[in-house]
Amino acid sequence: MKIILKEDIKKLGQKGEVKAVSPGYARNFLIAKNLAEKATPNKIKTAKKKAKKREKRKLRQEKENEKILETFKSKEITLKMKSNEEGHLFAAVHKSDILKKIKKNFNLDLKEKNIILDKPIKQTGQSNIKIKLADQEAKLKLTIK
Repeated sequence: MKIILKEDIKKLGQKGEVKAVSPGYARNFLIAKNLAEKATPNKIKTAKKKAKKREKRKLRQEKENEKILETFKSKEITLKMKSNEEGHLFAAVHKSDILKKIKKNFNLDLKEKNIILDKPIKQTGQSNIKIKLADQEAKLKLTIK
């Protein structure tokens, strides 16, 4: 039996895909829980159109992400934090501190999940930070004084 998925389902497919499953699984689980609907020729055409739109949107987003990540190449941000004489910070550098500085310097709204720290930063000096958007990454130099 052919169905169109209404939501992403692990090990089966993503929203909008047309899949062939056993009739029992379709009727008793997928359709009953409103996770899928029975595929008709008109619904299949509509699903294909939506899939094309999603693909175009995804490509446009990837290009936009590339432009954003390109701005970070060979750039550096500097944070001033309180530390002792040996260079140990009184408080670790948080992702929110880095986000505020990126917003101020580059005028970009990123989220904390986009910043990847290998370990907490508790020393003055230079560190490399990974900025990840979707599947793409860029490195940004962070100097702490």
